Amino acid sequence: MHKPLKTYQRQIARAKPVSGEFSLLCWNVQKRSLTRPFHHYMEKLLMSRPSDIILLQEAKVTEDNHLGLAGYSYVLAPNIVTKKALYGVLSASRFTKVDQKGLLSLAREIAVATHKATLLTAYLDAEGNVLMVVNIHALNFMPVKAFENELERLRKELSHRDGPLIVAGDFNAWTPKREEAMHAFSDALGLTKAHVQNEEHIKTILGRKLDFIYYRGLTLIEAEAINAGSLSDHNPLYARFSL
Repeated sequence: MHKPLKTYQRQIARAKPVSGEFSLLCWNVQKRSLTRPFHHYMEKLLMSRPSDIILLQEAKVTEDNHLGLAGYSYVLAPNIVTKKALYGVLSASRFTKVDQKGLLSLAREIAVATHKATLLTAYLDAEGNVLMVVNIHALNFMPVKAFENELERLRKELSHRDGPLIVAGDFNAWTPKREEAMHAFSDALGLTKAHVQNEEHIKTILGRKLDFIYYRGLTLIEAEAINAGSLSDHNPLYARFSL
């Protein structure tokens, strides 16, 4: 296992500007993104809920496999690299991407000793304005101080960026202190938490939800949690926005 040093990307789509209305799918897929059941489920899910942006956490990718996401380009910020596969956060989109940056956590998870990855991608609308999208998989089995430090590091990274912003993913906010740190982070950036229908499908630990979508400078049209059964230990979140 090697420490990742860069992001990986595949351009397989003709990009388009961000439209007046767009949709986003966010899901921790528990490293099952190369399985046949996952591909079949994603195909059906994207037919029922077409998504312009797809944010995956714990994605698994190989050099010769593009996840079956026909029509999407993607960027992967890995936290684990082996001889056979890459693992990390993956952001796929149909939109014109103008910037990307992967952040590897300074701290490592206890026991497994792996970093966690966060990925920033910037997309253009027809007027040349930038939509920033952050795909986050936060530290889990670490003291709350390390969790707070990583959120503060991300806040500083985003503090000079104006305009529409989405921060979504698996925040691992399963204690009161972690939840407080997440709220302080979102407040500092002027973010609003998306209120999700069918929230009983959102994964919880100790009664606290782990997966969230936050946004700024956008109008939320709808958001929902989708029951994906046993495909992953998390369920997808889906949201539609307008600029």
